[in-house]
Amino acid sequence: MKTRRQKGKRGEAEVAKLLSEWLGIKLRRAPMSGAMSGYPSDIITDSEANLAKFPFLVEVKYQEGWDITSFIVGNDTILRNWLTQLETEQTRLNKPIRMLFFRKNRFPWFVAIPIALLSQHVLEKLTPRVHYRNYIIIPFSVLEKFKPEEVFDV
Repeated sequence: MKTRRQKGKRGEAEVAKLLSEWLGIKLRRAPMSGAMSGYPSDIITDSEANLAKFPFLVEVKYQEGWDITSFIVGNDTILRNWLTQLETEQTRLNKPIRMLFFRKNRFPWFVAIPIALLSQHVLEKLTPRVHYRNYIIIPFSVLEKFKPEEVFDV
């Protein structure tokens, strides 16, 4: 049986690969789950040269125990706690774009992004989507259909 730590590491590696392919820069998982060990994010660049190309604070959660239906009705403690953690880290680290990636077994990767950071052009085309507080939640497979420079309005 896989431990939660192994599952978390695997999830971080998967997201690093997804973002690397989407952004066109080499990314990797931060040692010891990112911000907990002094890194700015669960996902980091492979070099100082790529820092300007990666203005993201990325939190990755590969866990069971959440239900997408409860997100839709706005009643989910797990998601609220994850977003609070992300917002706290963003305030501390001053990274302009924060993203929460999450999934559980037999589900795709979802990403939660503050609505205010998305360009209106892309926001109108993002479906399916769920609004939760001031975030939009979508499958990453929907987001990656757009070029990164089209997506964010920062």
